[in-house]
Amino acid sequence: MKKIQNLNDLFIEQLQDRYDAATQQALAFKQLAEACTAEELKLILQKDIEANQRHQQKLANIFSTLGEDPNGEQCEGTAGLIHEAHELVGYTENSEIVNQGIAISIQHINHHDIAGYNSCMLFAQALGKSQIQAELSQMLEDEKRTDVSLNEFIARSLAN
Repeated sequence: MKKIQNLNDLFIEQLQDRYDAATQQALAFKQLAEACTAEELKLILQKDIEANQRHQQKLANIFSTLGEDPNGEQCEGTAGLIHEAHELVGYTENSEIVNQGIAISIQHINHHDIAGYNSCMLFAQALGKSQIQAELSQMLEDEKRTDVSLNEFIARSLAN
C-alpha cells in the first residue's frame, strides 16, 4: 500500500475500500439470500445486491475520472463482517432465527458502508469534487434506504 500523505490520498484509499466492499458483497449477499426463508428479506437483499452493482460501476467511473486504479487492499472491515454473517448462519438451525441473523448481519455491513460513503462524500466536498460528492451522496442514500428496510423487516418479524 502506498503511503497516505494528504487528504486526496486518504480519499482514494477510502474509495478503494468502498469498491472492494461492493465487490465482496456481490458474492456474499447472493449466498446469504439463498439461506433466507423470508421472501421479504430476500427482496431486500436482492435490491441491495442491485444497489451494490450500481455502486461498483459508479465507483469504477469515479476512478476513471480521477485517473486512479479502483483496486487497493482488501476492505478488512467488510471481510470480517461477511465472515461473521456466514458463521452465524452456519451455527443457527431455526429458520426464523437464521433470517434475523442474516438481517442483522447485513445491517452491520450496511452501517459500515454508510460510514464509508459518508466519509468519502465529505472528503470529496473538501477537495472540491462536487460531481463525485453528488454520486457518493446518492450511494449513501441507497445504503440508508436499505437500513430502513432492514429495520422494518426486523421489527415486523420480531412482532410475530
